[in-house]
Amino acid sequence: MKVLPAYLLRSNLFLLFLILCVGIGIFLLADMFERLDDFLSVGIGADTVIYYFLLKLPNIIYLIMPAVYLVSVIVQLHFLKRNNELTALQSGGIRPNIILSMILVYSVFLACILFIFGQVIGITQEREAARIWQEKVKGNIFEESHIDGLWFKEGRNIIHIGKVYIARKTGSNIIVYKVDEEGKSIDEIIKAQEFNILQDSVWKLENVVRLIPSEYRAEKLESAELHIQQDLQAFQVVGRQMGMDPGRLTMLELYRAIRHLEQAGSNVEVLRTALFAKPAYAFSILVMGLIALMVTRSIGNIYAALAAGTLVVFFYHTVNAVCVSMGEKNIISPVAGAWAADMLFLCAGALWSAAPALAGKLRKGR
Repeated sequence: MKVLPAYLLRSNLFLLFLILCVGIGIFLLADMFERLDDFLSVGIGADTVIYYFLLKLPNIIYLIMPAVYLVSVIVQLHFLKRNNELTALQSGGIRPNIILSMILVYSVFLACILFIFGQVIGITQEREAARIWQEKVKGNIFEESHIDGLWFKEGRNIIHIGKVYIARKTGSNIIVYKVDEEGKSIDEIIKAQEFNILQDSVWKLENVVRLIPSEYRAEKLESAELHIQQDLQAFQVVGRQMGMDPGRLTMLELYRAIRHLEQAGSNVEVLRTALFAKPAYAFSILVMGLIALMVTRSIGNIYAALAAGTLVVFFYHTVNAVCVSMGEKNIISPVAGAWAADMLFLCAGALWSAAPALAGKLRKGR
């Protein structure tokens, strides 16, 4: 039994590598045609362009791997059928369920590898590629990136910032509303034209106006200091500044950002959905492996099977995009939004697999 898993693994890895190379080539060509004019228009050298697309490779592999795996399994099983190897295995006492179990175990292992690869290598390289694109092509300097109209809550303070430069730790037009312990009235309002974030969570405000509504009193100060613990870098995720969207953060970074933003009273459904979507996308390899087995069992022609597999991939990504969007908008829970497509296609594949056995039992029952 040790020979069979090694043979199936070796043949699938060979097909996986070939199909992956083709997929990467197609993806890179499409991306190159889309972005090459932008690179040429700003006069960037060929070495930077090549480096940029090399940085994109890990993320491309991560994105196309589920579809590549589905195609590789379909091609592998059809080759086994065409060469009568499946018939020989069954004649030797190897049941089809054993091959099914081997492929599913292999799918789980590959899904774990893809998840780790995406978290460790894919995200890091994609961030660097995004930095090159933003700074050298779009001309957006990281230090100049900012967020407008930011609201957050910390303790008894409700804070509004007109504009904040995260990297420079400066901003303008800040208003701090200090509410009473019951949260029913405002004890004090502090307005400042400019502010700087110092060490030890000290915010230094310049050109300050302090209002006390209960006393109908206002006073002007040259400066004032506030102690605010909120890490504003967490808001870069929501603002999607400089490519820092949820997809380019690791699960640990997303978890920390969710904690910070929840304490600030911000909506975190987008981040929660992104957090759960990361393992869900890696798990889709198992779904694609099961669908590939079902397609091969039902369709004898390899070209028709590949066409059916392509349609499955298209429908999967469509359903996944809709469910993720619903999770981000809090129409459904973030967990359901991230995992709905996987569970739906996994159940469909399981029912498809069990259909022949159920049909046979029904015939015997008659």
